[in-house]
Amino acid sequence: MLTLYFSPGACSMASHIGIEESGADYVEKPVYLLKGEQNTEEYRRINPRGKVPALGVDGRIITENTAILSYLGRQFPRANLMPADPVEEARCIAAL
Repeated sequence: MLTLYFSPGACSMASHIGIEESGADYVEKPVYLLKGEQNTEEYRRINPRGKVPALGVDGRIITENTAILSYLGRQFPRANLMPADPVEEARCIAAL
């Protein structure tokens, strides 16, 4: 099961778009930055740095858009989010 922690309108929308495009089943967990929800004890257990995005993957957490988008590209290859060619994949990651 995937759980995406994101904040509407923040840079975490990139991961939100990526997970939508992947076709994966996931649960949305908005974290409202203007309300300070990233600083709550509950969210700090998910991401001690208090930032979004974070992606829960079977009890483990991936943070940062580049890492999340790379994971989604590899995990859901049929969505064609990541080039199959290793050099083009590296260039794609560099663009992230």
